[in-house]
Amino acid sequence: MQANLLYEVRFRRWLTRKVTTEGGYDRATAIAEGAEVVGCSPATTARYLAKLTSASGLLIETKDALGYSILVLKTHLQNHPHVILSEAKNPSNVLSRFIILTASLIAAQSRYHQCSRYIQGCAC
Repeated sequence: MQANLLYEVRFRRWLTRKVTTEGGYDRATAIAEGAEVVGCSPATTARYLAKLTSASGLLIETKDALGYSILVLKTHLQNHPHVILSEAKNPSNVLSRFIILTASLIAAQSRYHQCSRYIQGCAC
């Protein structure tokens, strides 16, 4: 389970950056190169890719002019690449949920301190 969290987060981050910066990426290359970059097996990266191209995933698989499978961002995300590059915006795994929770707690704590300073300075 721990290896899955480590490899999946790295693979998702790597592939979403590739697809976002290049506008698309070859599916077979993504599986093989992703396994090499992340350090897991191609079968594992193929499973991660299946999640990324699912109905809830960030990517779709399409064919290019030569018939090769190409991965591209879903159309509703193509105008908002900042959403894609922020892994914490997609709470699909435990680590991302933890990051979101931590950021929320820090923001809430900051707002609490701002309010308490305001109340202390108020001559009510």
